[in-house]
Amino acid sequence: DPHSFEPGPALGRALAEAQLVIQNGAGYDPWLDRLLRQPRPGQQILVIANVLGRKLGDNPHLWYDPAGLEPVTRAIARALDATPDAVLDRFQPILARVATLRAAHAGTPVAATEPVYTLMTGAIGLDMHHTRFQLAIMNGTEPRISDTAALESDLRHRRVRLLITNSQTAGGVALRAATIARQSGVAVVPISESMPAALDYQAWLMSSLDALQAALENA
Repeated sequence: DPHSFEPGPALGRALAEAQLVIQNGAGYDPWLDRLLRQPRPGQQILVIANVLGRKLGDNPHLWYDPAGLEPVTRAIARALDATPDAVLDRFQPILARVATLRAAHAGTPVAATEPVYTLMTGAIGLDMHHTRFQLAIMNGTEPRISDTAALESDLRHRRVRLLITNSQTAGGVALRAATIARQSGVAVVPISESMPAALDYQAWLMSSLDALQAALENA
């Protein structure tokens, strides 16, 4: 679970030697703040939340925000004194898919167990329900009984078309919600919070959009 990650000595050594450190920010990786209190001379620290104008309390899952792809790419390219064009070209199919999904499915009511993918569903224009339940799960607290009951009722009566889950932290009331969704014929779309080792970033984003599109088209 990325929220409970604790760095070991090897990561500390890698950070000490790094010329460029890219931090998510927005309260997602506070452990990194502790390790970067005294950056070495010449070391660059790029905080993605600062690039995108996000702050503590905003949705921290910034890598799933398609609006951030270009500014973040350009910021990293500047830090590396590199050209961003080849990377930006690889993002074009992703942005095109987001536009296609928005044209076909904007306004579709959906729910999630955590707000991991909410920046992407917002870009597509999906109507996200039960956000208070999601925040409780993300913050490791028990959702209100009324919020849990409302989500489960919407799943049983199919008032939402699909349920997005965090494939890395399934348990408790979130697992129960996914079970109710499947029993009620509501599509469940598992989304990972961190990138699988077998994929690069662009392929990871596209795989999530493939899963979302399949669920929307068959809901």
